[in-house]
Amino acid sequence: AVAVLLIELPLRILVVSAQNQAGMWVRNGFAIPGQMYAYTGPSLSDCMFHLDVVALQVGGCLVGAESLVGTLQDRFGVSDWVKGAFSGGDAASGADEEQTAVLVAELLNLLIMVVSERFPPASAGASASSSEGGVDADEMRTLLVHMLSAGQQTHSHLS
Repeated sequence: AVAVLLIELPLRILVVSAQNQAGMWVRNGFAIPGQMYAYTGPSLSDCMFHLDVVALQVGGCLVGAESLVGTLQDRFGVSDWVKGAFSGGDAASGADEEQTAVLVAELLNLLIMVVSERFPPASAGASASSSEGGVDADEMRTLLVHMLSAGQQTHSHLS
């Protein structure tokens, strides 16, 4: 029961974030996009988004990979797409083809993060280098990899 809560509660906000990326919350004005920016933005992601991904990692270890992936597919509303039975829009989630493609991309992105990311503990901010505004070597490496994965960058753009 605890493992299910470790997955379910963070997954709710991650699904809303993916739906926001897919443009499924457009009629609600700027409230949801603003909250999602705060949730995933650089200033608060260490205490919100990253902790939710860590909770999914721990919950996934407890419930098993098959159960985690099945739950992710169900909550993102892409189960029919994964089974190959997708025929245009999804009546249950209200997603059209483009929105479903974005939801699938966000699901795959989340799966990659759950499998590969190592976020520092929230209390690690008390180290000497981060208290002076510095970044440790692992964080710098991750930042550089993420920036370079978006395309070629000049040295001045990276610094």
